[in-house]
Amino acid sequence: MTSPRQQEESSEQGELLHVAISRTAPAEIIGVYPEGSFAEVTVQPEALTLEGTTQAVAAERLKTQHRREGQAGKHSPLSRGESYLEGLRPGDFLPDFGPVKDSNWEAAKLRAAQLDSARRINERTNPPIFPRELVAEVEPIRDPSDKLIILRDDERAGFLPTTNQEKNQAVKLLEFVHNPRYPEGINEYLNMIFMRQQKIAQNNGLKGEEIKTSGMNAVMSVVNEWADYLQNARHSQMELRKLQFMARTANQSSSLRAATKPRDGQTYDIAALVRYVDLIDFREHPAHFSSDPLRTKTDRQTDDMAKHKTVGDKYTLLAPDEETAAHILAVSMQTTVHKARPIIIDAIKDQALRELFWQKVFQSVNKQDGFSQLAADTLNRIYEPVPNHSMAV
Repeated sequence: MTSPRQQEESSEQGELLHVAISRTAPAEIIGVYPEGSFAEVTVQPEALTLEGTTQAVAAERLKTQHRREGQAGKHSPLSRGESYLEGLRPGDFLPDFGPVKDSNWEAAKLRAAQLDSARRINERTNPPIFPRELVAEVEPIRDPSDKLIILRDDERAGFLPTTNQEKNQAVKLLEFVHNPRYPEGINEYLNMIFMRQQKIAQNNGLKGEEIKTSGMNAVMSVVNEWADYLQNARHSQMELRKLQFMARTANQSSSLRAATKPRDGQTYDIAALVRYVDLIDFREHPAHFSSDPLRTKTDRQTDDMAKHKTVGDKYTLLAPDEETAAHILAVSMQTTVHKARPIIIDAIKDQALRELFWQKVFQSVNKQDGFSQLAADTLNRIYEPVPNHSMAV
């Protein structure tokens, strides 16, 4: 299957602008089309009546009408949503695929996801021909308390969290660092979890040691989750450094897909790189995404007797879903080694800061009483031996 056609360079005669007009808002340029071409025009079907017709027959008539529109007029799902996948339905026409039918629905969804990924890549690598300040577009209103911005800009963190769960945990922990309200620091946060769970256990009728065990289990669950983030940061760095080494010697014009094919027993995984690119884009342009790149995944199949689950992101934990897998594939096909090299370096730095943050969290707990042994045991499972250097959070 061929990759989506890249946007052609503008000619000296200029571009045709697609402008949306509103009575309550200024004109908004929502598309730039190469000279001599126009956006596809969608003709809305005449309304169908249910009078004298069963709902099942009416639904079938409507589906047939949509299919005819797609085959005859090449109806695009982009006319109904922000992405190919979001607006997809039988009767549409997808580039380099053809009409969408009931019989090829799953393949069509995969192709739609690839097209969406290609659009995002093109927007990142081919910026608008006009400066942003000259383009009349409505930027999303950003909350100044946006947690992604807080973590990336805070010198105590400086990284992009990979899931909503990690984002919330990390921002919460920053409240307990160098805060006179919490003189015991992060240890005090764990004690709050311990006491809250004990109260819940008591209200549920537990007695004596059962109450204490319930509180300790809650703390262990949180600490194990922190360990998942720390381990993922280390593993991500390993995969990214393999890509960095590959990029030094590979053909710079080759696509990542071609350059990362297994050879001489060496395999490559670009999931962490794609995740980083998406998080950078999502931080500034959340409207580009039809699904949340920060979605948290949980794997409850673990051989570790000290934990009952592993928490991670949709890119690197287990096999990615169809949409994410199609997106990763599209990125590997559309991105050259030359374009990837500086991004790989930035991604390594990001994951190094992520590892450092969670390492310091554990070391902070390790210096306190109460939960110090739990923190030390957890670090023992990650580092051999436990790091002996002290770093204040």
